[in-house]
Amino acid sequence: PFYSWESALGVEGKVWDRLTVDIQVFHKQLWDMIVEPRTPWEGFGNVNAGRGRIVGLEVLLRHPPVGRFFGWIAYTLMRGTVQPHPDLKRRLLDWDQTHILTAVGSYKLPYNMELSARFRLVSGNPYTGLASAVYKEDQDDWDRISSACVNCARYPAFHQLDLRFDKKFIYDRWMLSVYLDIQNFYNRANPESVNYNFDYSRKAYQSLLPIIPSLGIRGEF
Repeated sequence: PFYSWESALGVEGKVWDRLTVDIQVFHKQLWDMIVEPRTPWEGFGNVNAGRGRIVGLEVLLRHPPVGRFFGWIAYTLMRGTVQPHPDLKRRLLDWDQTHILTAVGSYKLPYNMELSARFRLVSGNPYTGLASAVYKEDQDDWDRISSACVNCARYPAFHQLDLRFDKKFIYDRWMLSVYLDIQNFYNRANPESVNYNFDYSRKAYQSLLPIIPSLGIRGEF
């Protein structure tokens, strides 16, 4: 198992009327992270030899559920690195995301209706790019040669807008709720992985899920 130690320091206060702000700095240290062995003498499979560090700043601006509106905006600036072995340089963690922006809001409309939305903008995860490719005649195939700079390339940024509409029908002894939920409203093709053609001369990103609308009904007694 690997171990971690976390610390955070924050301040919170009111900035204007109903708006509150929460600012935090955080630090996380990781020990005995699972990494690949450098040599066969270290054993087969993975070993617990890595040391990681995550530092960052988070700002949260919040409007409480007063009146018809509720919402908040959060921004995180973060850097996560790992040193796979004591004699190697630090590199970015596989899940390092430098910028994370999230905005959530909901507004209550007349006649027991409500409209809500969520927007996310996140830096793409790092990955190890391609240096070149070598053709092997005896196998009639191409071998990939990865870049010596591990996790120095990044996927394009992730961004997505989700919308939801709710309508409630309130009766004496029960309530009926109808909702329309649309994930990835503008059908953003967010890259998840990268694929290459047979000779590694071209690449294309494999994307996450497209737009997903869903309609639901729920009864409460």
